Amino acid sequence: MNVLFYGNGGCGNHGCEAIIRGTIQILKNASYTVLSENVSEDIRYGLDNISKVIPAKEERRRDIAFFKAYAKLKLTGNYTDMDGLYYIPVIQQLSGRANVALSVGGDNYCYGNTAMYAYLNRAFGKQHIKTVLWGCSIEPDVVAEPSVSEDLSNYALVAARECVTYEAVKSVGINAVQMPDPAFYMQSEKCATNECFSNVEVIGINISPVIIKNEKDVGATYANYKALIRYILDNTDASIALIPHVVWKSNDDRIPLKQLYDDFNQNPRLFLVSDHLLFNGSYYHLWYMVGIIYSMVLIDLLCKLKLTKMLLPLAVVCYVVGLLGTSYYGVGTRLPVLNLLFDSGWFPSVRRMFLMGFPFTALGWTISEGKLKLRISDKQLLIVTILTALLFAAEIIAVTVTGMARTIEITVFLYPLLFLLFRNCLTYPFEEKSRLASACRDAANFTYFWHPLFILALQKVFDKDKGLLLCAVTTISCLIFGLGYHSLKNLRRFTNEHHSKI
Repeated sequence: MNVLFYGNGGCGNHGCEAIIRGTIQILKNASYTVLSENVSEDIRYGLDNISKVIPAKEERRRDIAFFKAYAKLKLTGNYTDMDGLYYIPVIQQLSGRANVALSVGGDNYCYGNTAMYAYLNRAFGKQHIKTVLWGCSIEPDVVAEPSVSEDLSNYALVAARECVTYEAVKSVGINAVQMPDPAFYMQSEKCATNECFSNVEVIGINISPVIIKNEKDVGATYANYKALIRYILDNTDASIALIPHVVWKSNDDRIPLKQLYDDFNQNPRLFLVSDHLLFNGSYYHLWYMVGIIYSMVLIDLLCKLKLTKMLLPLAVVCYVVGLLGTSYYGVGTRLPVLNLLFDSGWFPSVRRMFLMGFPFTALGWTISEGKLKLRISDKQLLIVTILTALLFAAEIIAVTVTGMARTIEITVFLYPLLFLLFRNCLTYPFEEKSRLASACRDAANFTYFWHPLFILALQKVFDKDKGLLLCAVTTISCLIFGLGYHSLKNLRRFTNEHHSKI
């Protein structure tokens, strides 16, 4: 059976993630495809290890349907058809390749955008793909709306996760069943815990910005949570785990939870649960920093054991394993031992730390120690670099077109290309233009660490459909502020030197 998952906003909502993971445990022997609204996010949380993950939308050519939808938007203000068009190419491609499509957002019908889900329901129906509203919750007042009840009748089945929704759906004559929330079927995994979890009861608490945003009495939600925590601390011996459920930029549970944590002066009986901090860093781009830490620890260990000759061969072996789990997954998944690693939930973390971080860091260390040299002329070095770059591009196209790749973080020609680029940088250093080199370094570091903040701010200005413009403005803004930071740093250095002379 080929099962599609749609309506999932991304694994940054761990409830949505849990519904998919739990459903796979329920269905067992099937193949799965997630129509993802945020592919990079779903891959970050390892969803690609248990299911195929593809973009839910594609660019739509400007045909008659496009102009009809555009006219409808301008004349009536109804954006449903315009937004929905981007889903159609993907759904059409899946015609005849899927048995059923599960709408897995859980409470999607509770937020007012019911017309879009009705649009998608009809779109799947036109391709003869049965739909199921899976593990859902819907307000009874919403179910009673004629347009919603008509939409619900087009599902092959409505699976309600609690009795309120079930009774409401049954009351309008919809084919429905009541079942536990699929999220409860997700398998648990052992993990390292904080000391405050030892030998005591632990109470998990979450607070959502959505609840705070919709409260009638401003501040009431937060005040009640503070009172609850105070009661637990004063009247029990239990520890409290503050657990983020949603970690999206637009809806981040960590913000009010961190405030609660600070308001109790970081009480040792309170533990603020991180979101993959140990392996991914505190924010999405900072996994790189954590990767360097793990890699340097491993390199230092090999140096102390006087096994430096094994460093690069071990790095290459790790890199090859990473190849088989990413760009050459079609080959790697057939290997009886490695496929267990590739299909495990830990693979993204292992890939980042030891199959990417370690090989790249080891390569840099080997070059810096002068243990890896090329005996060719500078002109030959430049030619080889260009040829390798072309082979790198061709390889990406090849593994993508053939469908062999699951992700493309690691490729055969990436490793030699990085080595050659390093050698070119060492061959043509910036030393003669040290001011320019210093400015580039400061601007690059500023851009790396601060670009998510600029993206977050600029997303308030640009529409989601203007991704290229957002990228360009973010890049330019980061460069301008980075160069400004460089100038201020130099001004401070000049001022300090001037004062010291005085």
